[in-house]
Amino acid sequence: MTQPVVSVIVPVYNVKDYLPRCVASILGQTYSDLEIILVDDGSTDGSGRLCDHYAEQDSRIQVIHKENGGLSDARNAGLDIATGEYITLIDSDDYVAPYYTEVLLSLALSNKAQIAVGTWQEIYTEETQALQVEEQKVQVVSNLQALETMLYQKVFDTSAWVKLYKRSLFEKVRYPKGMLFEDLFTTYKLLWQCDTVAYTSQKLYGYYQRSNSIMNVAFTPRRMHQVEAAEQILSFVKENCPSLVPAAQARYVSSLCQTYLLIPADKYKDEQTELWTKLKNNRKSVLFDKNARIKNRVAVAASYLGQNALRAIWGLKAKGEN
Repeated sequence: MTQPVVSVIVPVYNVKDYLPRCVASILGQTYSDLEIILVDDGSTDGSGRLCDHYAEQDSRIQVIHKENGGLSDARNAGLDIATGEYITLIDSDDYVAPYYTEVLLSLALSNKAQIAVGTWQEIYTEETQALQVEEQKVQVVSNLQALETMLYQKVFDTSAWVKLYKRSLFEKVRYPKGMLFEDLFTTYKLLWQCDTVAYTSQKLYGYYQRSNSIMNVAFTPRRMHQVEAAEQILSFVKENCPSLVPAAQARYVSSLCQTYLLIPADKYKDEQTELWTKLKNNRKSVLFDKNARIKNRVAVAASYLGQNALRAIWGLKAKGEN
């Protein structure tokens, strides 16, 4: 029987130092029926030429060169030309285990799941490290169960990567151009279309922690995109699956707290006021929701003591985690 082709989409932007590790991990997959799409998103450091070099070495690789449009735009360009039955998205500064595709595809096929999800491991070195091997635990759930656990920030993560998707899920879904937290805007729409979602606890994806990455820089107003995404999710849930409103409310309040606590106390007063007002209007339901994360319930409880108390208690908590 013909094996399904898996399209691997890799957005590339000024990652010449990291791209070799990423591409090597893809070419070294134990599952070889791959369509590898490298999307050069207007790189200026030679990453684009490196992509062309890889395409010359392996016929499974094709390269798109385009003007810089950001991560979402690059992913969308890959989705527009992908022909595989399944899609997986890998960021170009990360890498995957040799059995990444094989495990996720087997998980999808054996459970008739439209999305298969793995687990990731944080990587702090530019050297390739073997991912931790643990006893594999598999869960097979409905779309509602997957959405609920994702919104409660348990098990299922919103990240686009470390997931294998049926390509048909993207027929009417694309990532929002120019937005941060593009995965938060999108993943719930893909899960909603599924009948079945399968998850493995096996670590399949090395998530490199770059200090200069978009998500590791100081607060800017673009960080408010997280709140916008959470508001869209809450509206969607209220209209389509109201039983998940408590979970969506918990995710919304989490985004409010996270964003608010990123802002220095003496800056961005308008954003602080907006976030604080929304937090006060939505916090009560989360305080008494036993399914919400403890850290979010602690933050909500602290907020009743005022803004300074919230910052102080959160600061103590962060210090205790270091």
